[in-house]
Amino acid sequence: MVLTMAVCAWGRVWFARRLVGMSARHWFFRILLPLAALGAAGVGAGLLPRLWLHEGTLLRVALTTLCAEAALLPLAWALLLSREERDYLLAKLPPFLRPRRP
Repeated sequence: MVLTMAVCAWGRVWFARRLVGMSARHWFFRILLPLAALGAAGVGAGLLPRLWLHEGTLLRVALTTLCAEAALLPLAWALLLSREERDYLLAKLPPFLRPRRP
């Protein structure tokens, strides 16, 4: 199954190269590596509550979710979004939530 998924992913990269001229190197460094880093950080942060809490508690589920989201949101903002995408999202926020520029 993993081999099939890898072949399908490589097929999409090849198709993107043929269709829009995106190189595999661009895909690897601009898409795959940031997503892999984000996934590793989310899993790492989600594993932290396992060190302290007992199995099967609602508190552990809540803390796991909170830790993973606390790691994922700022990292996704920094690693995955371009400057234009961040500016667009900031422009869509209500005025009281927008960061103040000095």
